[in-house]
Amino acid sequence: MKLDDAIAQCHEEGALNPGDPRRAVRLNKLADAIYSRFNQFRKVEDLEEAIASYREGLSLLPLDHPQRSNYLNKLANALLVRFKQLGRVEDIEEAITHYHEALTLRPLPHPDRSMSLNNVAVAIYTRFERFGRVENLEEAITYFREALTLRPPSHPARPDSLGKLTTAINTRFRQLGKVEDLDEVITYSRETLSLLPLGNPSRSSVHNTLASASYVRFNRLGTIEDLEGAVSQHQEALALLPLGHPLHFNTLNNLAIVIFERFNKLGRMEDLGEAITHHREALALIPLEHDHPQRFNSLSNLASAINARFKLSHKVDDLEESIAYFRKALILCPSGHPIRAIALNNLATAIVIRFNQLGRAEDLEEAITYYQEALTLHPAGHPARLNSLVNVAAALWIRFGQLGKIKDLDEVVLYQREALTLISLDHPARPGSLSDVSNTIHTRFKLLDRVEDLEESISYFREALTLCPPDHPIRPSSLNNLATAIVIRFNKLGRLEDLEEGITYHREALLLRPPRHPNRLNSIVNLAAALWVRFSRLGKIEDVDEVVTHQREALSLVPLDHPQRPSSLIDLASAIHARFKLLSRSEDLEESITYFREALDQSPPGHPIRTSSLNNLAIGLIIRFNPGSTVIILQTLTLIVLTCVVHNLVQLMPV
Repeated sequence: MKLDDAIAQCHEEGALNPGDPRRAVRLNKLADAIYSRFNQFRKVEDLEEAIASYREGLSLLPLDHPQRSNYLNKLANALLVRFKQLGRVEDIEEAITHYHEALTLRPLPHPDRSMSLNNVAVAIYTRFERFGRVENLEEAITYFREALTLRPPSHPARPDSLGKLTTAINTRFRQLGKVEDLDEVITYSRETLSLLPLGNPSRSSVHNTLASASYVRFNRLGTIEDLEGAVSQHQEALALLPLGHPLHFNTLNNLAIVIFERFNKLGRMEDLGEAITHHREALALIPLEHDHPQRFNSLSNLASAINARFKLSHKVDDLEESIAYFRKALILCPSGHPIRAIALNNLATAIVIRFNQLGRAEDLEEAITYYQEALTLHPAGHPARLNSLVNVAAALWIRFGQLGKIKDLDEVVLYQREALTLISLDHPARPGSLSDVSNTIHTRFKLLDRVEDLEESISYFREALTLCPPDHPIRPSSLNNLATAIVIRFNKLGRLEDLEEGITYHREALLLRPPRHPNRLNSIVNLAAALWVRFSRLGKIEDVDEVVTHQREALSLVPLDHPQRPSSLIDLASAIHARFKLLSRSEDLEESITYFREALDQSPPGHPIRTSSLNNLAIGLIIRFNPGSTVIILQTLTLIVLTCVVHNLVQLMPV
């Protein structure tokens, strides 16, 4: 019998017998038929008529009728559908009321209790989706859990219960961020997979859910097993989704993302190659329309992966290709587009890398233009403004290094100061930000010799040091920066307490850089230089002794072919020679001559320190020849040097 004929017959039976005791049954039968027609053709008038018939049929049933719970469920189901169609709040509320009544009519051990629990949970979860009230989400989870307990592993509906409970708990994780919810999602997803046969069409979705939860947990806890699980689960899902399947693209894209993350974590080149391949495949599946919602992300992901390959291979072709994709992504984000700033930053960063690689000034200019536009799109209060400030400051700092324009340096200071105001006092990035602005202001001091810049840089260096406890990784550099600036202030203002403080900080920095530390040489040289200044000021023999000790170690750390070795030799020789002048120990004179001679041997004609090497060696040799005539020797040497310089100038003049 056709559906329309069945409906007509039901209408006729109901109309002929308005007082028939079976009217409720016939109305229920009529409602079933009309509801079936609605499901087939989706006409709202059929849904309205089905609800009216269900409601009238229910009103004719006594409260203790054995079928009342079924009638309640049918009416609630139809009301829930109408709510999803039309959004009437009264429909969802009425549906929940009827589901609750049906549940009370199905106490344990009623065979349909788990179904009623499930229905109540679905309706309450739907209300949560509409209004976002967390208490509805909690209530839905409670009912889903109770339904699951009534559906043991052998129950045919257990996978469905697991799926719904997993979805609700996953939603709660996104709301509240509790890792234990994530753990449950993973546990229930694994159980669901164990219950679904291999050919079940739902397996791909469960694989993807498990993969996504594993990846999120990896990002929270950093456990490699979770990352590996995310990769394998996405691979399983992709194998079940042929080209053309609506989930194929998202699964392919997500697989590429987690494989790229595994590359970032473990550094396996095969992962990087596979991620690039999958990103290319995903991009090829997206229509070329500019407004396609996935095209920007796909272009950006592919560009980022290729850019990562360039950083390893240094193949300019990879860099050029990544820039080309970043440009295409930017084209998809015209002025006013909500993610244009992201596209600008991505492209600018890649272009800066190309500048560093090839040195083309136009690349740096273009990158600065993009960074500055991105900054204007991140006004005060925008969560991404800090990142934009850091980027534009870094690019302007590079240009200052290239061109030396004070205007660029001033801008860097302004941007770094603002960036610092956006970093809380307890943020782990604050010491680094303080060091950046300190170094920039200190650079400006060295150019303009403004004492206020020196004072400001010292103030920032001090704050950076207070944020770096003894075990902090940048404490040594903070100590070194502060000490260097304070010693410069001593040289500028002559306050002995500055020199003492600088030496104290240099000593602590050296202690934190034990033998074989890559920056120990720098700390040794700095401490020795500060002690040499104090020796020159106060003449204490213990200072020059310590300078000699430190300079010896410094020399031992400079390879024989290093361009700094001649300077290191002269520093050591000069300190030993100064000690000779104080103590008149012949072994100091002999040793200083040896080092001065080695410095001369490593300073060929044209070397910037060859003249001083000749002068120093000559002084040492003459003193050794005639120790009692040092003053006369120095005066004679001065005349000789001046004569040689004049002679050389004459030789260079045209005839």
